[in-house]
Amino acid sequence: MLEAHRERDKDTTMGAADFITTATAKDATAAFHQAQDTARYEYGHGGYTGTIAEKHDLRLATYKVLDSEEAAEQLAQKFLDDNHPYYADKWGPAGAIEFKTDNKDGERSFVLFGWASC
Repeated sequence: MLEAHRERDKDTTMGAADFITTATAKDATAAFHQAQDTARYEYGHGGYTGTIAEKHDLRLATYKVLDSEEAAEQLAQKFLDDNHPYYADKWGPAGAIEFKTDNKDGERSFVLFGWASC
């Protein structure tokens, strides 16, 4: 189940836009696919949306589970601001950062982020 999908003011550079979104699922891969499905529903299937829908792969940014969604979003923003080589590539993988939640059903929550073609 998609926990939340938020768009924020996009930073665009040379045909790319950054994104940060959250999703809850059994693991990071399932959260990634759910976030992609939501982005495709909201922005269409035509490509170049500047969202997670354009990503083809996922990479965990840290194995540490952060204490809050806010802390995970701040770390994601730092990766974006620093143009980290894993996530600054609009054709590269999306990043994932897990954060603690009160999910009673065993699902895990993730902040997903990166640059995507637009």
